[in-house]
Amino acid sequence: MKPLFVCLFVLLWTVQLFAQAPEKMSYQAVVRNTGNELIKNQKVRVQISILQGSANGSVVFFEQQTPTTNDNGLMSLVIGTGTVQSGSLSTIDWQNGPYFLKTEIDVSGGNNFTLSGVTQFLSVPFALYAQSSGRAEVAESVSTPEADPVFAASPAAGVSTNDITNWNSKLGAETDPLFKASPAGGVTDNDITNWNSKLGTETDPQFSSSPAATLTSEDITRWNNKLDEEADGDPTNEIQCLSVSLTGDTLYLSGCNYVIIPGISAANYIPNAVTIRSTPAGAAIYLNGANLNRTTPAVIENILPNTPNFVRVYLPGYNEYWETFEIPTGGHHFIDAVLTQPEYPIPQITINNPLNGTTFNDNVITLSGIIRLVDEFGNVTPFTGTSAILTLNGIDQQISVNNGNFSMEISILNGENRIQVRANSVNGDTGISDERIVYGDFTASPYEITLTWNTPTSDMDLHVWSPSGAHCYYGSMNKTFGSLDIDDIEGYGPETFTFVQNPEAGVYVVKINSYSLDRDSFSDCTVKITSSTGVVTSFGPHRFTTADRNGSIAAAWWDVLEINVINVGEPLSANNVRLKSVSSLPEWLQNKIQEDMKNLPPKAE
Repeated sequence: MKPLFVCLFVLLWTVQLFAQAPEKMSYQAVVRNTGNELIKNQKVRVQISILQGSANGSVVFFEQQTPTTNDNGLMSLVIGTGTVQSGSLSTIDWQNGPYFLKTEIDVSGGNNFTLSGVTQFLSVPFALYAQSSGRAEVAESVSTPEADPVFAASPAAGVSTNDITNWNSKLGAETDPLFKASPAGGVTDNDITNWNSKLGTETDPQFSSSPAATLTSEDITRWNNKLDEEADGDPTNEIQCLSVSLTGDTLYLSGCNYVIIPGISAANYIPNAVTIRSTPAGAAIYLNGANLNRTTPAVIENILPNTPNFVRVYLPGYNEYWETFEIPTGGHHFIDAVLTQPEYPIPQITINNPLNGTTFNDNVITLSGIIRLVDEFGNVTPFTGTSAILTLNGIDQQISVNNGNFSMEISILNGENRIQVRANSVNGDTGISDERIVYGDFTASPYEITLTWNTPTSDMDLHVWSPSGAHCYYGSMNKTFGSLDIDDIEGYGPETFTFVQNPEAGVYVVKINSYSLDRDSFSDCTVKITSSTGVVTSFGPHRFTTADRNGSIAAAWWDVLEINVINVGEPLSANNVRLKSVSSLPEWLQNKIQEDMKNLPPKAE
């Protein structure tokens, strides 16, 4: 939240009788902080705006000044003598109001302005008004009271100048054929007398009891404007039908809008699930940091009960929506995300590395950049968030941000790679970087295993055992059957294991260890299997709520899958690989894996 400074503003008009208007206005304000303490003898920075039409109207004059408060916290300035940003007092048409004065202040003298108030000009200096109008008119009239009692009692006393003009302009005889043919042409003096003498209240009991007694002038107008026949020739196209969606939670009106009815959806009866909808629809859904490759509306099942779950909903061009929820066992939760468009200040994201169009001979490259907040005037303030979202080849993952900077190693594919970063301000406004396209030119592995997670301080580790029991992990990252690219010890990953071109045949075991949660209460891990043509399959998210590196706590390990390479010496391909859940292994290999899990070396602090 921005600090709110309480200011009492007093506007003083300076009216001086010069040949030309001074086009300046005196302005004073007493400046206090949120503790109601005076801001004394301190230079402050003030923005003055004059708005036309309303308190949210267009800006016709905008300037900045840096006055200094006195011993009583009073600042004094003259509007029109500051640094003008736009507009001119001399061009304001004061008679074309109303006009409003908007004031913003930064008590530190910088550019972090806080709105102080918007006040309507209830009057303007005569000199400025006269200058904008070009002239002032003064009308004088002199009248002598009528003292003749005979004249005052006669009909002539009621004759006005307008009556005399009408009499002098009257026709000697009515010549308008339309008037003669109308009912008015037959109205006589007697008719006018009768009309003037009509009853104010209807007394006829027959009329009072008839339907005509309730007719109003509006009814008569509608009757006179009624259609004598169907205007477009189709008497059925005004008929609309109501329908209900298949899920039973949305009521549709044909050719028009719809309304969502909470609480009656068929999805209500799916236990441990969440229904996610958005306006507009078609937004990507992220659950606990993982991209579900689903779009709104959708029902997501198998939600972990009795534990916090974090949902993000994002549609390009709109602010990202996020919500944390928790459901009881067997419960169901509804999320209706109304997506809004960003407002200033907006995160401005600059990717410093890699440069656009660069070709790399290694799959591990460095991504770095800076995030700042920029307002509509181009003023820059620091970004205070601790995370952003990296989109790499259409797959999102959370990355860590420190003092507005981000830097990490990422793993790219052979060929074209698309990189983009987005971030949210504390007010929920989403900014997105330009897209960077880089290229990988290396011998791509036919199969890779990639681990990511969604919490900033956790350390999750990828472990792979070969059919012969060789163990590839953070303590031994290069093996004859493949290698681990990096060990990300704090935040998000990824860690990627890459198979060699022709690994030995047999079963490879993949496990994930929660080495440390640090300051996080949980971490959700996702594992993806990719080939040279893209993602083959994914596993997770799997939630860890405990950490242990010595194998004594089973909950700190996740048995992900087995990869079965069928034929010796053949390259990995869809015909030579079988993916399955971890099942029965030879006893000696099970013992070897358990021994390795219990004897992991500690990492350097």
